Amino acid sequence: MSANVLNVIANLISALAFTAAFVGVLAIPDRPGGFVRAGMKLLFAGAMSVYMFVGFSHVLQFLNVTTALDIFENYLKVLFIPLLACAAYALSMNEQLRIMQRQAGVLSAEHDMLMRIVDTTPTGVVVLDVSGRIEFANDRAREMLELEDDPDTSRILTPRWTCGDSPGSAPGDLSACLTTSQVRDEARTLRWPDGTTRSLSLNATPIFASDGSRVGAVVAFTSADPGSAAATAI
Repeated sequence: MSANVLNVIANLISALAFTAAFVGVLAIPDRPGGFVRAGMKLLFAGAMSVYMFVGFSHVLQFLNVTTALDIFENYLKVLFIPLLACAAYALSMNEQLRIMQRQAGVLSAEHDMLMRIVDTTPTGVVVLDVSGRIEFANDRAREMLELEDDPDTSRILTPRWTCGDSPGSAPGDLSACLTTSQVRDEARTLRWPDGTTRSLSLNATPIFASDGSRVGAVVAFTSADPGSAAATAI
């Protein structure tokens, strides 16, 4: 068997193999969040098409059909490595994105479960910022503290009550709960402008940032009014 025939066979096998790879890449299902996306398929298909073209060009050359395609071969060969590298990089980035999306899904599910638990508990739960302002309140806390949302910003409006007996207390101020240690079963009294009061038993845990600074607190409370969780008028 002559060398010319061997060259034809070798290049034909190469061309057919890259053609199969080209078709296989394009046949991969393109689904949102899938392993391969449309742009990546084009990059891989482009890389496969380079040597698919080169293989058929060599077959035509060694069969003495035409050498007109030789002039394009070297130009196209230069594109093979960049296209393959871009496709591999895109594949790596896509996999990282898939991992991040899975992690985000897990975190979202955990958050939803936590919110269901917080809203189901008969205990009022609020989260305070560094100034003592209420940033979050579960359903029970909203009911007990008569909290309302600002329709424009969806933030919790400053409630009308004051915490404690000090005449200088500001409405809605729970900054006394912003301690550096945990608070357990501390009795507090809320007073509304109309003289209504509610006695609470508070538990608080500070929230610290990564640098150790205190950035807020989680406060849980139950009604300490004897015989009833409702507010009493005096």
